[in-house]
Amino acid sequence: GQQWNNQQQQQQDRLGYDAQQNQQNLNAQRQQEQQGQQSNCAQQFKQAGQIGNAQQQQQQNQQQHPRLIH
Repeated sequence: GQQWNNQQQQQQDRLGYDAQQNQQNLNAQRQQEQQGQQSNCAQQFKQAGQIGNAQQQQQQNQQQHPRLIH
């Protein structure tokens, strides 16, 4: 019984984690779309910086949830 509970808990964690990742991806896409409407050089540099930040955030999440990565 205990093992089954653990498995279910891990599945729930995994679902929550995936949802969090999807939300981050959506936010990043929205930021890019907004910035696409104002396409000057400074905006493009800023966009590149935010893409870098999003990737960094994902890496941090993976470090926080090491047991979720199979």
